[in-house]
Amino acid sequence: MNEVPFFVRRQIDQRDLLRFFERELGLSCESILHQKDTALAFLMTIEHDEGFRHYVYLFWREGPVLDKSLAQLAPIFADEFATEILFESESSIADTSAEEWLLAVPGGGVPTLVSIIDLADGIDVAGPYCLIVADDPLMPPDS
Repeated sequence: MNEVPFFVRRQIDQRDLLRFFERELGLSCESILHQKDTALAFLMTIEHDEGFRHYVYLFWREGPVLDKSLAQLAPIFADEFATEILFESESSIADTSAEEWLLAVPGGGVPTLVSIIDLADGIDVAGPYCLIVADDPLMPPDS
């Protein structure tokens, strides 16, 4: 995969996003506002007024293929910026007839399957969702 598309609950400064992706993906990254001669990847962001406020899309044509899945990268992203990360599953991206959305939350571990709603200017999770965190002291231990 040579793209990383995420919806982010809150807006994040592009410099912080570029540093994060460079560290986690090992790629030199740039954006329109922060250009580099050595960049292999390009960051595009779109701000929304409702729901998940920031669409973050990093892509590159040449160079290494992503060695982490979106489901592996999203929880790291959520923890790093203390925000929810919404994304389509990689199988859903490959097969556009099947739409499957996952949500990563800070400290939440594995992303959970959610339903989404389209807003006038944005996207959000439909209804309440429940997250069970591994080793939650309020949950009984597995038998």
